[in-house]
Amino acid sequence: MRAFAEKIAAAMGAPRTISLAVKNISDLDAARVSWVDSDLRAELSRAGFQVSAAGAEEIEVNVTLSKNVDGYVWVAEIRSQAGEQVVIEAVNQPRAAQESARTAPVLRKSVVVQRTESLLDFAETAGPEGARSLLLLEPDRMVILRGQGDNWAEHEAAPISHSHPWPRDARGELIAGESGEFRALLPGVLCTGKSSPALTLSCREGPEARWPLDENGGALWFAADRNYFSSSTLRDGAVSSVAPAWYSMAADPANGDARWIGAGADGNARLFEKGQTGSLVLGRWGDDVVSLPAACGANWEVLTTGSGDWTQADQLQIHEITGQSAPLSGQPLEFPGPILALWPGKNGEPARAISRDLQTGMYEAATVSVTCGN
Repeated sequence: MRAFAEKIAAAMGAPRTISLAVKNISDLDAARVSWVDSDLRAELSRAGFQVSAAGAEEIEVNVTLSKNVDGYVWVAEIRSQAGEQVVIEAVNQPRAAQESARTAPVLRKSVVVQRTESLLDFAETAGPEGARSLLLLEPDRMVILRGQGDNWAEHEAAPISHSHPWPRDARGELIAGESGEFRALLPGVLCTGKSSPALTLSCREGPEARWPLDENGGALWFAADRNYFSSSTLRDGAVSSVAPAWYSMAADPANGDARWIGAGADGNARLFEKGQTGSLVLGRWGDDVVSLPAACGANWEVLTTGSGDWTQADQLQIHEITGQSAPLSGQPLEFPGPILALWPGKNGEPARAISRDLQTGMYEAATVSVTCGN
């Protein structure tokens, strides 16, 4: 695709606004044609061209997807005031065909614990002498459960101190270390402690209660009286605006902080790319988005919640980020109630989901992993 786009760009010369239309007369199905259209737009945009779907621009690019006995042939007719040019590219197999033949990803849920008490996050930790131990973050306390057979029993608990009331639908993330140390991030509050040999907990408020953005030193400002992040980040000691208020953000694992997707408080998911002004609206997604480890041959996949409210059943679904498009991949994973929180795993570990069953009222902590095929 990049080679075809480079030929078209070279024929047009300096970057400018163009219109693009793709017509298919080959045996490619609608889904594959959509992939070709999206990838071609992304590559031309990356080359500096503003691509529209209208036909009133100074330059019109009409691409025809055809096929002969040797394979696929793509023809681009470039029309401008200077005349008409034709670019031809022979293609053995479109990328979309390769993608469709790839094994589809499958989401799997593993329930860790169910509780009547409200949950924000959880982490499995090492107990004394290798005993099973589960650390739970509740809105107003930290709890340790010990494993007893197939069940969990509450072992210790410590209150979380904070001077201001939590916002409605408070959020909190738990970051556990390998030696029992942990951090609990809440709106305007940072708690640190150890889960072994005994539970210790210390909470403080102030500027240090920033949420980490990535492993490169970035940090987030949580709106302490709301349940979302503000539009500012801190990197290298400087505050900069990233996006409108938003609920969650996921980075491309292969590109560090070069590409991000944010789930905005306005309901729109946006793609941000380093070095580019503005952002690309991908669509109306749910409030939570996390990146997944590379699986089934895909480059960058993100896991998102549904767009319903907390009175409805929910689902998780995978979007594969391809250029500047984000088509769905695989089948959704259904939940019997709303997903209240979704947090990414570290170093390829499964994501963590907190949900509430609308029938039983129980809060459920589960891990969500992705496999290839059945």
